[in-house]
Amino acid sequence: MQTAYTKIKNWLLYSSTDPEQIALTIKGLLIASVGSIVTFSSVVGVNLSQDLVLQKIQSVFIVVGSIVAMIGLIRKILRSILVKK
Repeated sequence: MQTAYTKIKNWLLYSSTDPEQIALTIKGLLIASVGSIVTFSSVVGVNLSQDLVLQKIQSVFIVVGSIVAMIGLIRKILRSILVKK
């Protein structure tokens, strides 16, 4: 018998289309975190080049990652509501 915690963890971490794969939401969050880590690393004193190219790369990672995460979350919610097991 699965506990509520295990059910929630599995729902968040595993793909709703293929339970053997990591969820698209998690993949999107990981992609977005790359841009966020680079952005926030300057706050803690890591010296990174702040030229325009680096800023564009950060923005692309954050935007693409956020879009992927949202698509994954929407798909997961819709499949949970519409697909009855």
